[in-house]
Amino acid sequence: MVGQKIAAAVVLYACLFSHSYAQDKTQVQQLSISAPLRTEAPFRTLFGRRFCDSSGAVYVRYFPEKGKAPFAAPITKIERAGNTKEIPIGKLTGLDSQLASFAVDSGKVFEVLVTAEPNSASSGSYFAVFDHNGSLVSKNKIDLPGVFFPTILVPFSNGDFFASGTQVISGKDKASSSNHLISAVFSADGVLKRRLGKAKEGDADFITRTDELVNAEAYVGEDQKLYLFQASSPVKVQVFDATARLERTLTLASPIGKAKPASMFLSSGRALVTWTPETDEPGQSSKLALYDIQSGDQLRVYDTNFRGSPVCFEEGKTLTILTVMDSGFFGLASADLR
Repeated sequence: MVGQKIAAAVVLYACLFSHSYAQDKTQVQQLSISAPLRTEAPFRTLFGRRFCDSSGAVYVRYFPEKGKAPFAAPITKIERAGNTKEIPIGKLTGLDSQLASFAVDSGKVFEVLVTAEPNSASSGSYFAVFDHNGSLVSKNKIDLPGVFFPTILVPFSNGDFFASGTQVISGKDKASSSNHLISAVFSADGVLKRRLGKAKEGDADFITRTDELVNAEAYVGEDQKLYLFQASSPVKVQVFDATARLERTLTLASPIGKAKPASMFLSSGRALVTWTPETDEPGQSSKLALYDIQSGDQLRVYDTNFRGSPVCFEEGKTLTILTVMDSGFFGLASADLR
């Protein structure tokens, strides 16, 4: 009898310890943020995605001045030391091009450049690669009718790339013109390899609706798989192999009830999501949640006790924050999420 009571007590203690540990893992923690470094980048409205390179530099695009086309805006590189450098939009010989989307990886800048030469076979979208000095490495026309304006561009290490955006086909009149949402993996020479889109009868791979990707984020993981984060609550993450075949789906739950994701990142097997509450209930504030990308389990939750927005998440632990300084310039700060 005594042995049974001891065994029962051990089981109860183990259950309580396990429950307490589970609670502690998602207890809201305070971020330890470095003092922001004032940069030479003036505070103005940004648009499109932000990127970081291996040196910690941040790449952004300012919303253009009134009267100027959005796609004409150059890329601004904010160095880790705070100095800035303007990267002109890549030029294609003999073509007047605008920048639809860009990405930064392995010391290179990847761009989708759009040209609109009337009655010319050169009109269309080009996938171009530039080195860190801005010299053209390669360019290939994307093999789609009309003009393709991707909002998401993600390169693979083998030279292929994933892009998601709008294909615009201009006809002689409104009836013969059309717009289509396209999400697909393309080869390095611009040939469409496999499209994610409307379901085909009997084809289980085509299950991602492109309209769900309008506010999505996409990353290539260390395993060279494509991770699509859909801005829903909970966040739905679909994992595809390099040929765009769906392997699995997982969800990332909000840590604060009814909320929407504001930013989503992937690094070293971990996902990081900024959650913004959808209600004005007292005590509710935005939170950062860290997840295991294999299981979707929530690892830690942090208060967003900073003024600015997360721009990069590196090595599964380092968060780079673009802050707003009282001087009217952007600042760079970082936080350790270990």
